[in-house]
This record gives sequence, C-alpha cells and structure tokens, in this order.
Amino acid sequence: TTGTVQYKFYRYLNGNYAVIKDWSTTNNVTMKSSTAGTYDIWVAVKDSTGTTIKKNLSFKFNNAAPSISSFKADKVSPQAVGTSVTLTAGVSGTTGTVQYKFYRYLNGSYAVIKEWSTTNNVTIKPSTVGTYDIWVAVKDSTGTTIQKNLSFKFNATPSITSFKADKESPQV
Repeated sequence: TTGTVQYKFYRYLNGNYAVIKDWSTTNNVTMKSSTAGTYDIWVAVKDSTGTTIKKNLSFKFNNAAPSISSFKADKVSPQAVGTSVTLTAGVSGTTGTVQYKFYRYLNGSYAVIKEWSTTNNVTIKPSTVGTYDIWVAVKDSTGTTIQKNLSFKFNATPSITSFKADKESPQV
C-alpha cells in the first residue's frame, strides 16, 4: 500500500448491498442488525494511488432474543375453586415454530398442566384451594427455551351454611 489507507465497510443481504461505514481511515466497524439472516460483510481497502482490494466474511444474525411479552389470565384473582380460568401467553423474538408447555406449583409440588404444543393457552379448573404458581415455558425452533410465571389464588366455593326464619312457620 502507498500513503494513507482508507476503509469502506458494506454488507450484502437478500439481494441488496448497503454501506455500513463509508470511506475513512478507521479499520474497524461495529455492526448491529435488526434483520435476521446471513450477511456477507465486505471491507474495501484503498491506498492513496487508488489501488483497491476487497475481502468479505459471512456472519449470521439470529432474531432478537425471544421473550414472553405477556402471560395473562382471563379472570382476576382470586376465584372460587371449580372456576375455569384461561391463561394465554404472547411471545416475541422467536424463530420458527413456537411450542408452549404449562405447569403449576402448589404446596411444594410441580405438575404439568399441558405438555408441549403449538397452542399458546390453557384452561384450568382447580378443585384444591390455594395460591397456584402457574408457569409457561416457550421453546422456539432453535431450542431456545424461556419461562414466565404468574400467581393465581383459588378460594373455597361460597356456600350457605344456614338459612333460618326468625319465627316458626306458619305465621299469620
């Protein structure tokens, strides 16, 4: 190379080129992508005579880290035992097919409510009084698994323990 060396960084993705950093004397670049895919990243180097050489490398960006954006019940806590409550999970940043698994924790033990499936909700109808710690596990096609929980209380079913008149029947 002769004289001052300059660098230009650009990328190729899905049939399109885009400049990451135009000509400068800085020999590095930081790249952040909002689009998943395998990028062809190029550097062009030229000296003061205009002689230019290029080199590329391939770099893969996955989708953003998956997250459970919501996990909600269709009723407010508490509810009476025997009441049906539907729990629904919302996710973002996942890759490919997403699967959901629902389970609960109550009185020191875990139990699966619903095994892995592509359905993002489950309906429960507990018969035991208590505060349930209900979990959803979400797994995408890359095998990345994340979990989130919510607490939901089920009280005893209201009952009428006594119903009396203040006078004996019949009355006039």
